[in-house]
Amino acid sequence: MNASYSSDGLYDIYDLWHKPFWQLRSFWLVFGCAVMLVVLACFCFFLFVYMRQKKKEAPWIWALRKLNGLQISTVSGRDEAKEFYFSLTLILRHYLSARYNLDLAGKTDQEIIYLIDRQKIPFNIASCVKAIFEGGAFVKYADESVLNDKIEQDLNRAINLVKSTGFIKINSPSEGR
Repeated sequence: MNASYSSDGLYDIYDLWHKPFWQLRSFWLVFGCAVMLVVLACFCFFLFVYMRQKKKEAPWIWALRKLNGLQISTVSGRDEAKEFYFSLTLILRHYLSARYNLDLAGKTDQEIIYLIDRQKIPFNIASCVKAIFEGGAFVKYADESVLNDKIEQDLNRAINLVKSTGFIKINSPSEGR
């Protein structure tokens, strides 16, 4: 067999040399730009999602906003008073769960009162919570003339409870130590 060799030491049977596209410099430049665009798009997407998320509201701010939203003037009968106390105790359940790390979901008012007694919660706060949760039972038997006073008193108690337990006072350097 008589074959002619090129200067490279290869058979001289091919007239055309072919280089695969993945070995070309232009392919790697285009591929690098495409990868950079994908990374930039992912970064922009995650930045957009992060910026769009709502800031988590502190439990006491949420509770105060909800308590201030309750309407006392619309309570005119026992059924509306029951709805009012249901809303009031629901707000307090969520607040106390978040503030004191208690599992109050699905518990009755009496179970919550019992649980509050067993926790290491200051007495004045525990007594305030007990008075509010017992107010729901008071609604069943109260006279309608006394009902609005009791509702207003318990709403003010709840607002004062959240204000006294929620805000954390930070001593400034100018205050005495």
